Amino acid sequence: MLSEIVTGLAAANQATQLVKELRSIDSSVDEASFKLKLAELTEALADTKVALSEAKLAIADKDGKLADLNQKLRAATSGETCPVCLSAPMKTMRVVPHRRMGDLGVQEKHLECTAEECDHSEKRMHDPIGILDKK
Repeated sequence: MLSEIVTGLAAANQATQLVKELRSIDSSVDEASFKLKLAELTEALADTKVALSEAKLAIADKDGKLADLNQKLRAATSGETCPVCLSAPMKTMRVVPHRRMGDLGVQEKHLECTAEECDHSEKRMHDPIGILDKK
C-alpha cells in the first residue's frame, strides 16, 4: 500500500515538473517537442491515477481486514468465541444453579461450540448479580 502511495506521489511530482517545463517553453520550440512533453505529461498523470487507485483499493482491503479482526477481537474478549477453534461462537445450551453457590444466585452455564467440525463444550461459572466480586 505504501509503495502505491509513493509511486503515485512520484508520478504526480513528475507531472508537476512537466507542467513547469511546458509553461517555460519558448514559442520558438517546434511543435514536435511540445507534443512530446504533452505525451510525457499524460503518461505521468495516468501513472498517478493508477497508483493512487491501487492505493485506494489496498486501503479499503486493509480497512475490511481491520474491521474483521476487530469483530473477532470483540467476540474473543467477550467470551463468545470458541477457545478451541477460534472461529465460531459458543452457544449456551442450559443454565443451572451452581452446585455450591446456587443459593447465592451463582449459575453454571453449559456451552457448546456451534462449528460443525468442532465438538468443544465447557461449563462456565456465571455470576449475574456480582456476588463473587464482593470481597
